[in-house]
Amino acid sequence: MPRSSEVSTLFAIVHFLKPDESFDPHPINWLSGFTLIPHAFHQFAEPQTLLASFTTLFMLGWLCGDARLRTRSLWMGIGLHAGIVFVKMSFAVLSKRRETHLPWIGRELQIGLVPVGILFLAWVVVVLCTRRENRRRPGAE
Repeated sequence: MPRSSEVSTLFAIVHFLKPDESFDPHPINWLSGFTLIPHAFHQFAEPQTLLASFTTLFMLGWLCGDARLRTRSLWMGIGLHAGIVFVKMSFAVLSKRRETHLPWIGRELQIGLVPVGILFLAWVVVVLCTRRENRRRPGAE
């Protein structure tokens, strides 16, 4: 059975496999997916941004995975992921930042130490809530 660190690493890496926004896959045909493959790795060209984003995505994967293990259900992890994506997209629409303040926050909301700290606080809340809930269950440690 894979450990949560391995699953969190896979979660973070998969989020980087997307083409550049300027890539146009037209014309669409049966082999279009193969033309997409070389363009899916463009984010690996910027190591500092990659490391900063990877750290945040790893922490999000850890948070959702730990919530799943503690609750023995996917629902809390799904809700956390959906809520975080909603907040990120809402913040991106409402604000346009042109400058970065690394290491605190980068061009996007998921880059920097501030989002990692927020995810850490969310993990603490999950631990406290599930610890209290597990104490109520008969036979729970």
